[in-house]
Amino acid sequence: MLVESPIGGASEIEALPIKRELQAPQADLPHLAYAVQWLAFAVIVAGGYAGLVAADAGSRTRVPRIRALST
Repeated sequence: MLVESPIGGASEIEALPIKRELQAPQADLPHLAYAVQWLAFAVIVAGGYAGLVAADAGSRTRVPRIRALST
């Protein structure tokens, strides 16, 4: 954080460091929303992956139907 140094009779060495109190965050709601959002992304990806694996496994166990070509 940049803070403008005071101008006046005090030398710069005596005036520095300027101490300011930090403000506490007002609410944790945005952090909670982002956490829920990333959790939802992870669930969607895991569910999509499981669906693809299940579809691939299901297609491998099926017996392919062979049709005779009529001449």
